[in-house]
Amino acid sequence: MAIKTKNLNLDKDDMMAIVKQKPNRKILGLIRFHLGVYNYAHRDTSKRFRRWLENTVGEAPLILDTILTKRSAAQLQLYLNKNGYFKAQVKDTTILKDKKASVIYKIVAGKPYIINKVTFDIYDTLLKPILLSDTALSLIKPGQVYSENALQAERQRITAYLRNKGYYQFVPEYIYFEGDSSLKSNKINIELTITDRYFAEPIVSDTTFVEAHKTFVIENIFIYPEYALQKELQIFNDTLKINDSTFFCYNNELRYKTTTLLKPILFKPGSIFSQSDIDNTYKRFNSLKTFKSSSVDFIFTREDMYRGYLN
Repeated sequence: MAIKTKNLNLDKDDMMAIVKQKPNRKILGLIRFHLGVYNYAHRDTSKRFRRWLENTVGEAPLILDTILTKRSAAQLQLYLNKNGYFKAQVKDTTILKDKKASVIYKIVAGKPYIINKVTFDIYDTLLKPILLSDTALSLIKPGQVYSENALQAERQRITAYLRNKGYYQFVPEYIYFEGDSSLKSNKINIELTITDRYFAEPIVSDTTFVEAHKTFVIENIFIYPEYALQKELQIFNDTLKINDSTFFCYNNELRYKTTTLLKPILFKPGSIFSQSDIDNTYKRFNSLKTFKSSSVDFIFTREDMYRGYLN
């Protein structure tokens, strides 16, 4: 099995990973050792050792499947399209000789499409200046070869950027791209759209509401040193109030120093929600090696959601 193309910019390893059916393995690229072991052991499976060889070391001969060949060609076509080669052609050829089959995928990639310009359609007027001020760090820019992987990476980057600025409910699904490849000279225009937030109210069935994206503030912090992940509906009888917004909840006796448990926390009441602060707080608690596990969770009521507060 082989992939042939004159385009040196295409990653053959990536394309080989797409192919559904592959030949038997070779050792040092020369000998099909595992197939040889299988053939030797398969001659007489009545012996226990041979059965062991066949099942653990051996590799059965791979039979040509023309359906998988066509599926592989289709997947290669899709791969090329996702990487900007919209006019690429993939042709599969099967050569039969001495009861063996060789499958060759010939690719005529053509020229990739280049991003001509990137425009933005941001529904939320408050969100728009925040995002436009960050475009210098964008992963998709004019002059780059079109790549769906780059678009997905940009979705994740924007999501992380906004979640670090208080947008707790923002997710990648609010971002989508549209491409216009009707231009000449293999160029494509990209429009990045960010919609408002869509949500459903449990008390109003079959109704979807729309609102602008909202930033969230940390209101109160509750620390449970004795919390058990496997238990539900846990009740803690004692509460130690550190200040008006920070509380330790426990039973009978607090066995840990409050300073030890407060030090890893990188956010505080009144601060804007930041996903990176949450993630780093989680890592810092794990590095203490005091607890088997730890987590940082947020609970908020419908009223909290409208007010923009997290606990």
